[in-house]
Amino acid sequence: SRMQPRMLILSASEDDRTQHVALINGAFAAQKLQVLVDVVALHAHPGALLQQVAGLTGGIYHVASEQTRQGLSHYLLNACLPDHYARRFLRPPAEGASETRGVCTLTSQPVDIGFACSVCLAVFSHARLP
Repeated sequence: SRMQPRMLILSASEDDRTQHVALINGAFAAQKLQVLVDVVALHAHPGALLQQVAGLTGGIYHVASEQTRQGLSHYLLNACLPDHYARRFLRPPAEGASETRGVCTLTSQPVDIGFACSVCLAVFSHARLP
């Protein structure tokens, strides 16, 4: 029985769009290594970036309500501590709809149809690349 690696991100601020490519690359690496990345957003208006990271890795994404913040240690022990196998037997916390659209590198806005650079995989909202 091998120990299953996991990662927990407690986010207390808005997403930093300048870190989008680095975070998504990290999520793909974690996915390949079968590392669960759980995210608990403590900020009132979290962005979609960390939600995508949790979704790509099979982790939990949860926006903490006032009630969750008051019992944060209880929530972390019961929702984030169990490994992938044990989570199959537990009722996961309710999650909203996942945001899966790409984000334009220049405007930091989600795009329905984007254009990707073949070198760095940056996403742009228009075909005219810089």
